[in-house]
Amino acid sequence: PAFLSGEGVVLHFAPEDMARSEVLKNPALRYFSFDIDLQAYSRHLQLGATMDLHHVPLRDDLACGIFCFHVLEHVRDDRACIHEMYRILKPGGEAVIMVPFMMDQVETEEYGAPDPDIFDHVRGYSPRDFKHRLAPFEYEEILPRTFLSESEVKRHAIPDSQVIYLCRKPASSLD
Repeated sequence: PAFLSGEGVVLHFAPEDMARSEVLKNPALRYFSFDIDLQAYSRHLQLGATMDLHHVPLRDDLACGIFCFHVLEHVRDDRACIHEMYRILKPGGEAVIMVPFMMDQVETEEYGAPDPDIFDHVRGYSPRDFKHRLAPFEYEEILPRTFLSESEVKRHAIPDSQVIYLCRKPASSLD
């Protein structure tokens, strides 16, 4: 994402090492990481902050970048969380979003409750309809093999079904 070479605030929900290390390479970026479960990611949390992505207590148009990998399949209302990310992203900012797909599903299935058999997911996303949930963002689909070497794909165990959505809030947003 372009924001990695700029300056400003980057927010990271349910942080993991790979994205965190990329952000920290640029001292002009202010990095803040959050999770709803303080224990799960406490070693990654800059401020030891818990936050529910449904109601982010940050001002509008704050962040130049957001990372949100494998979070939306766990939240009660994914569309509300997507709108919260849109709200806190400044015009021209980017959100990098990734969810797991159930490749054989025609449409996303809502489970109604966390399913312990599939990592407590509350929904199983279909690759056919997920992108419609990303409104109001503009987005592009990126396959990991377009920017990672074969050895990196293997090292990070990224299946072929994974798609990264680089979402942008239009620079001239009039929300």
